[in-house]
Amino acid sequence: MGKKTSIYYDYVPGKIIKKIEEHLQYISEDGETIIATPVLPRMIERGTVSNGLLAHMHSERFVYYVPYYRWLQRFERTLGLSFAASTVDHWEEVCYKKLKRLLKLLRKMIQRASYLKADETSLRYLHDVGRGKASTGWLWVFLAPELKLILFEFDPTRAHQVPQEILKDFKGDLQVDGLSFYTAAFKDNDDVTLLGCLVHIRRGFQKAQKQNKALAAEVLTYFNIIYKIEAYADTQKLDDEQRLALRKKYTKPFLDKIKTWLLEQQSQDHVPDTPMAKAITYALNQWDRVQRFKEVATIDLDNNSIERAIRPITLFRKNSLFASNAHGGERAALYYSLVESCKLNGIDPFEYLHDVYNRLYDCPASELIHLLPPYWKPAPKPQANQ
Repeated sequence: MGKKTSIYYDYVPGKIIKKIEEHLQYISEDGETIIATPVLPRMIERGTVSNGLLAHMHSERFVYYVPYYRWLQRFERTLGLSFAASTVDHWEEVCYKKLKRLLKLLRKMIQRASYLKADETSLRYLHDVGRGKASTGWLWVFLAPELKLILFEFDPTRAHQVPQEILKDFKGDLQVDGLSFYTAAFKDNDDVTLLGCLVHIRRGFQKAQKQNKALAAEVLTYFNIIYKIEAYADTQKLDDEQRLALRKKYTKPFLDKIKTWLLEQQSQDHVPDTPMAKAITYALNQWDRVQRFKEVATIDLDNNSIERAIRPITLFRKNSLFASNAHGGERAALYYSLVESCKLNGIDPFEYLHDVYNRLYDCPASELIHLLPPYWKPAPKPQANQ
């Protein structure tokens, strides 16, 4: 009795293709039922973009730091294909709304972890819309090493109430740098144990080399040996029991040497506010917080892994300059939560997003966990007819 035509653009590796699908419609013999060949669901219903092209756009922006306007310019020059910037922004908004149920589950998983790392980085956004003034907001980052999940949360402020609210149900070890707002956030929370970062302590003495290279070299030698011991454990792929035994036998004596050296230097007359004096004071203030890894093998020495996950934000800031508004920061946080979790699990973000976009529409709540990167497996590809 007729046909329904769908026209949209799809992405296959290396090229964009235009698809025209015809869906035939039939009427039953009794004239009461219309039967049509099914239309595969897409994230943008009745739109001109496929799930594959959406996944390509979003991985280009959040994995390879290509702003949408550059992407649109390239398409228009090379393919003669033109999309309005507002249309592309609308597509991202629709995907964001549909992915929020997945983000909600990711938040719950982070809350249930027993060991987290936390850090934050700035992200400019337009606060006074129409005036062109950019304000500084913050991406708060929480990494669960054992779960291989990472959560980004955008907030306009850097106040201690932000991590306090995000981790209100968290119970366990939280590894942070020495900034005071983490202490303020959890000082009355007996369920959270704050841990320090050994590499932040070491950095203080690396900076102090400009003031007194010989003196700084004494303590840096001990730090270097500790990290070589940890590198040996990694290369030998030691299990938790073996790693803990190695730390107790070899790492602990060098930690004790550092503590003795710090106490000796504290009694010396170092000029206040110099790099060496600051490094010694910071190390002693944080010393009790960096001892936990001697007791638990799964606790890392430092926050390096979360700093690596934050590094892409630097290039995102450089190429995009700022988020359109606070909500744009929230959307960026969602996508970085997914793509950086993909990297932790050795997954190609494009393949992951493409598959999730295909499966999200009818995924029941009980199966949603299988769309999170640590538990995700790509849908089986249809077998070709023999």
